[in-house]
Amino acid sequence: MAKGEESTPQAGPATPLRQGRATKGRAACQDCKAGRSRKAQPPPAGAGGKGCRRRPCGPCGSGTPAAACLPQDGPTCASAARHLAIQPAEIWDTELSDQRLLELLLLDTLPPGEGEALVCRLLAEYGDIQGLLSAAPDRLRQHGALRPEVVHQLKLAQAIGLRLGRIRMQQCLTLGRFDAVVEYLRMRLARSPIEHLWALFLNARCGLIAEEEHARGTINHTPAYPREIVKRALEHGAAGVVLVHNHPSGDATPSARDINLTSKVRAALATVDIRLHDHIIITEADATSLAALGHLG
Repeated sequence: MAKGEESTPQAGPATPLRQGRATKGRAACQDCKAGRSRKAQPPPAGAGGKGCRRRPCGPCGSGTPAAACLPQDGPTCASAARHLAIQPAEIWDTELSDQRLLELLLLDTLPPGEGEALVCRLLAEYGDIQGLLSAAPDRLRQHGALRPEVVHQLKLAQAIGLRLGRIRMQQCLTLGRFDAVVEYLRMRLARSPIEHLWALFLNARCGLIAEEEHARGTINHTPAYPREIVKRALEHGAAGVVLVHNHPSGDATPSARDINLTSKVRAALATVDIRLHDHIIITEADATSLAALGHLG
């Protein structure tokens, strides 16, 4: 052998393949766990239908063509085919019914063919999409008999809605408008079976500094402590406060107790030069401003 030349390893005898094992060049579908090559043909009808759940492999148990498979960690091969059947214009349509919107939301979490019946049942039980998304996770799991991934998807949709509502509320507050406060906290509180008292802490330009739940009560009463509201306002460096609480009864008329609390909180805040802008009572379909009724002077 000449100097500088590299030796070439000689090919040895072919090693027989062992049954049931993936080899280089014949990567087994790790998630179907069927030991099929990525170049294998689709199984007979009825043999699969589950699809790869972590690494879509093309011709797997679902029979979906490889072109429809999505990248690793994407939806299943079967759901990929359902996604391809959806027209983009349908998703962008703001006039979608609650029924169709929920079907699209839960597309990846339900087996094919189950979405329509499940959504019909949920809307019948909870009334509308707001009632469904506002329901407590435990209630959805126990009474709705929903799988954890379905509950997760619904609560994620609610979180996005609340985030958008909070952004709009911040924009409206700086304009001195409190109507967005009602819309935002109605999403949070209107369907609750008990009373909640929330405090919104504002800066000198009515910009939102923080929002906090101050107290929870019973079906018709919430314990409230003016001293604690003043304490939190000072800790936030607030120049103003808006109180909001819900009436589960559906009647937004302020009670004598509500009026008395408003007077006490207003007087306590005034001692540290903080203004109580309003105290709003909300229900599912109505809202009352105690400032508009003249109870804030």
